[in-house]
Amino acid sequence: MAESSKKKTPKKKQSSSSTSSDSLSTTGDQSSVKQSPKPTALTGSARKIKDHCADWHNYIHKWETLNDQGFQVASQIVNCKLQAQSDKTKVGVHIIDTDGNNDSDDQGNTMPVELGEYCEQLETVFNSLAKLLKKMETICKDFKGVCDLEWHQNDEAWSEEPIFQTWPTKQFHDSSCEIFTMYKTELDVKKTILQEIAHTNDRDLMMFYVSTLLHQPYIEDKCKTLLESMLLETGHR
Repeated sequence: MAESSKKKTPKKKQSSSSTSSDSLSTTGDQSSVKQSPKPTALTGSARKIKDHCADWHNYIHKWETLNDQGFQVASQIVNCKLQAQSDKTKVGVHIIDTDGNNDSDDQGNTMPVELGEYCEQLETVFNSLAKLLKKMETICKDFKGVCDLEWHQNDEAWSEEPIFQTWPTKQFHDSSCEIFTMYKTELDVKKTILQEIAHTNDRDLMMFYVSTLLHQPYIEDKCKTLLESMLLETGHR
């Protein structure tokens, strides 16, 4: 009887407000982590444009690496020539004139032996830059082909719907051509420097050549803006 007379302690019920709050929190968490649908695989013109935008990034990065190498080699050429000018004994030198002929009487064109190696290295860098420029030109041609295809498919009109976000197809071609023109002009300048830097004894002119290689004046800041815009438009950024 004593045991049966004991009262059971009633269990506390969770308040409806607490349960409701937990439910809202869970629902809120679920809604905040909803994933956007996976993008479909790109094909055709969209695939080509996106790949070429990535190519632009890679080619420009390689160009900068090669340009740094060229700058270092050009600096060695200048230092070598300046050292030869200050070395009155002319130890370990042979005479080379601007036509490539040896001439022991022409002291004005005296150059250290190792200068030829530096010139060959600079020419190798230049040839690598020229190959990169050809690849950049190919991008422009491919974008021109994409534009021509769109023009004909839409009865000689541009599509009003962008391939990616906001850019019309033609803008990729125009931007690429603008970037290509900058690098083409810059390569022409580098060609002149390659031909002249080892054949001048003017210190100021040599320093000007080296500075021009370093700063690349014909590659404008706009180039970086155009590149980043293309990468952002195509989802690379």
